[in-house]
Amino acid sequence: MRWRRLILLFVMLPLLVYGGVRGYMWYSLKSVVDQVRAGVSETATLEYGDIKTPILGPIGVTKIRYRPHGFDQTVNIGSVMILWKEPQELLDLLQAFYQNRLPERLRLSANRISVPIQGDIAEWWDKQAGIDLDMPVTIPASMFGCGEGAFTSADLRSLGYETLFANLRFEYNFRRISNELTFYASMRAQEMMTLSLDGSIPSSGISLSLTGIGSSPPRLANVSISYDDESYNKRKLSLCTKRSGVTQDQYVNNHIKGILTDLREYRLYPSAELIDAYRAYLVKPAKLTVNLNPYEPLSPETFAKFDHTNFIDWLGIEVFADETPVKELVRLDQPEFVVAEPTEATLRQEETFQSTPIEQLPEHVNRLTRIRTKQGKTHYAYLESVNVEELILSQHLVGGSATFSVSIDDISEISVLY
Repeated sequence: MRWRRLILLFVMLPLLVYGGVRGYMWYSLKSVVDQVRAGVSETATLEYGDIKTPILGPIGVTKIRYRPHGFDQTVNIGSVMILWKEPQELLDLLQAFYQNRLPERLRLSANRISVPIQGDIAEWWDKQAGIDLDMPVTIPASMFGCGEGAFTSADLRSLGYETLFANLRFEYNFRRISNELTFYASMRAQEMMTLSLDGSIPSSGISLSLTGIGSSPPRLANVSISYDDESYNKRKLSLCTKRSGVTQDQYVNNHIKGILTDLREYRLYPSAELIDAYRAYLVKPAKLTVNLNPYEPLSPETFAKFDHTNFIDWLGIEVFADETPVKELVRLDQPEFVVAEPTEATLRQEETFQSTPIEQLPEHVNRLTRIRTKQGKTHYAYLESVNVEELILSQHLVGGSATFSVSIDDISEISVLY
């Protein structure tokens, strides 16, 4: 009899452990979902179908329906799944759920998202399209729609879209050894385009909680933004050409002229190489990638010192058309604007960076300095020390800082941030 009990115990023990682990996973995930539902209850109704917690494989929630108060329509999501590979990763996820914090690594996918572009949700979208967001870097309105601002929901329906379908993916990894948090996000809108973000954040000062991130937004060390067109540009070009009553080449030329006119108001003059890359992107399926490697991690404090007169070097901007780099992004030789009256923004910038003689630099150690060399290179860095031969400078980078020197003989201009 005893050996039968032992056999029964060996058979039942794995089943009990399996049931206990699944029960704990289900309870932990349901607690998180209920917290989210309670958090949005004042503005919307959130419902879901089932909670999936297999021992091997993704865990998540299915058949999600989100309806803002006062709206008849809903945004539907087929599933939101949490992906994991190793048991340790899953254990960290469950502990984070239990302790009401964010895990050190998270990989999410939101699948089969559908957003109707008619009815009350479409009306709300159209109202939001006209709101001025007061962005620090203005994007010309002529880049959207057919030259008259962003497309309305009716315009999108004219392109053949009745409902927007998309899949989202988001992941981050908190790396204590390299002292950084890396992240990746992508959105694929079916029969439209794919948009992806890839970057890193210095880990110092990061709080792995939603309240901590909300109260102290992290600084952005670098980011890569890619836009891969599927059929949106082709549909848009066909519609805009038909509306304007001109040929495709004429419309593209007029569209680019409108953008250049808008940019001139901000003293921005795209190079011929950049214009050609944008033209090619408009007329055939293509991929545009923009990399930002700013002189120091971006934050509200960084933008307060933003240098509009040399933002390419300030932000470390790189542009790729498909896989080909666009070597020249802006032009400086626009004589018709050289003699123009300075705008209020320009005057404010001149009051911010002030030209400083080299002999006075020892008085400005630890200040942010803009240095232009005789070779045309611009550096934004903090002044560490000065001697008769060179300047010692430092730049903030992911995980610390880098120190370098610039020969005084190579300097054409020095300005100090006041």
